[in-house]
Amino acid sequence: MPNDKLKSVILTLFFTLGVYTSAINLFKLKGFSVYGFRVLLVALVAYFIYVGFKEKKLLNFNKLERLFLLFVGSYVVLGVFYLPVITSKGFFVKEMFYWAIALCILFVTFKFRAFFENKVELKDLIYRVHLYLLAIIFVFVLFEMITAYHFGMQVRFTDRLFKNDPNRIIYSPFFTFINPNNLAFYTLTTTSLILLFYRDKSFASRLFMFCSAALLLGITESRLNIISLGLLTIILVLPYLSKIKKDIVVIGSVVGVLVVSVFTTGIKQLEPSEEILEYHRVKDSVENALLGELELDSLMQDSLVNPDKSANIRVGIVKNSFNAMKESNYLGLGPGQFKSKLVSEELEYDVEGIQSPHGFLWKIVANYGIPGLTLLLFLVVGWLSILIKQFKFTLELLYHLTFIAILFINSFGPSEFLMQAYVWTTIGLYVLLYGITTSQQKNTQ
Repeated sequence: MPNDKLKSVILTLFFTLGVYTSAINLFKLKGFSVYGFRVLLVALVAYFIYVGFKEKKLLNFNKLERLFLLFVGSYVVLGVFYLPVITSKGFFVKEMFYWAIALCILFVTFKFRAFFENKVELKDLIYRVHLYLLAIIFVFVLFEMITAYHFGMQVRFTDRLFKNDPNRIIYSPFFTFINPNNLAFYTLTTTSLILLFYRDKSFASRLFMFCSAALLLGITESRLNIISLGLLTIILVLPYLSKIKKDIVVIGSVVGVLVVSVFTTGIKQLEPSEEILEYHRVKDSVENALLGELELDSLMQDSLVNPDKSANIRVGIVKNSFNAMKESNYLGLGPGQFKSKLVSEELEYDVEGIQSPHGFLWKIVANYGIPGLTLLLFLVVGWLSILIKQFKFTLELLYHLTFIAILFINSFGPSEFLMQAYVWTTIGLYVLLYGITTSQQKNTQ
């Protein structure tokens, strides 16, 4: 059994690689990319299985852990039954692979609970690691803003802002997260986890994290996550209302102003951008009509600049997903087949060449139909029943429901929810911290 220092290093590496470098390959073996995070993941899965058999505790999970393992594992099993109707085997194998990866990530994350004997130290280590991860993200995002260079890409996102290259569509910083929506997802869900499970930390430190998340959200211009920021306010402020002796009306007013400001910002982001308004000003001039037309064509192809186009694309994806379920007699097309249709553009509704579902729910609807939705409903009902049984109808239940709402809203942000390692490390962390916290509460009673 590794010593405490080595255990801390392993946990730190696991979450750091899962967040930052899961998409960076170490080397290629006969054309197959070998990723650092996956190498560590496989090693940990093998180790925990060995220890589990040796100590006869392989299946030693709490109810919520078993629920999530059963949920993800069921999709792996369900996918096999679609083999006779699969038309694109490449996409099938890829999606099944990512379900297996998700299952392994949850398995390893849950096993960290038994890996550390001192649960207080484990919880404190998780806090420090993710605080540093968020701090590093914040620093490097500011670095991107100052230097105007993306990491690993020869793209200056300020070129779009200064119109040096109107064909560039990626201009918001995203560090190693591929796109700004992914960065917003990780920032908001991780911040909400810390605000939820570390309410014993000082209000000043929690407020700093909240403000950092809000600033990152503004920088990435992720419109969808504005609502999540409003929900974060609930987790941040409510635990302190009973402890603060000032007039609750005043406190409520401050919170109200914050929430209204957040939603106002979100609504403002849906307004036409300055570039599009500039086009209309240019087009009004006859001598610059050609320039205006070319400029508009470029800008209107940019879903990051033109919110209306982004919304229309997402509506098209939703319609196509339900249409796919209907065409398959409500049984679903099979793992990976909806993405195959998006790539080959075999769609009834135009999505402007988008090749990803842009929503976990739409992937389930199109690929797995009623059976997949039944599994998703099973997860939600099981999750809620466990929380209600544990917390009854108290304020604590509201905090956890708020996190679930944030997770659900953010699931529509990343272009590929299933394949992102940090999505599953975040979900696994919630379940892990829930188990540690509830065990501590039982021990103190």
